[in-house]
Amino acid sequence: DESPHETFLSPITRDMVDSRCDSNVGLSLQPVSMSLSPEIEEQVYFLIERTLPSSPARLSNRISSMDILMSISGFNTSGASLSEVEARLAGARGTNVVLGILLLNRRAMSIRERYQEYQYVELVRDCEYLKLTPLRKIGWPHPDLYQDRALLCLTRETPFRRRCIACIENKWFQNLGHLFIVFSIVLLSLEDPNASASPVSSLQTEREGTCKTTTGSICVFPFTYKGDTFYNCTSKDNLGVKWCATSRDYVFGDTSWGNC
Repeated sequence: DESPHETFLSPITRDMVDSRCDSNVGLSLQPVSMSLSPEIEEQVYFLIERTLPSSPARLSNRISSMDILMSISGFNTSGASLSEVEARLAGARGTNVVLGILLLNRRAMSIRERYQEYQYVELVRDCEYLKLTPLRKIGWPHPDLYQDRALLCLTRETPFRRRCIACIENKWFQNLGHLFIVFSIVLLSLEDPNASASPVSSLQTEREGTCKTTTGSICVFPFTYKGDTFYNCTSKDNLGVKWCATSRDYVFGDTSWGNC
């Protein structure tokens, strides 16, 4: 036997993998009993649940979940057992296998039109993808098991959530986030703090030390006197003695004022 031989413990299957007989194309199958048309009785078919990451099936971009595996190198899978189908998918690394796939028509409006197209996909058996560490399943809801950055993907366990977590945990994504933070800090440091300062803030600063009249009444700022607006005590028309209004609606001649 001149085929390359390697034995290793797979993080995906958690079993020992022998490349001479355990290499396959990376399909996860589920047997289902169904009828593809009203004229055909129900039979057991093998629904493709998913294609494993980095496997030959995933890299081909021609097989999707919910497609049906109809044949394996001429062997009709309908009515066969799951163990028999998996045994025919497996083989020595580097050998070819031809899969007959009944494609799911995702735009179909009726069951009769659901499966229309049949195609053959030739793949090369491999086992390199079985060496990869699978993305750890994170329960929902169980915050103690989340990675910090994975909180952005807080949905139920779905393929979309796994892709979201894989994207966030990617180093390029993290580096891009760091650059965005640095860029934001630079922009904030270049902003003129005086440009956003409003007159109200300066008025509030003047009011912090509350001013009172000699009789104990609190001065109210700003107030208007003879068309002028004052934000602190004034000596206008009071022989040099500072005074203020004790009412915002101060009118010349009333008694709502006092010396500061």
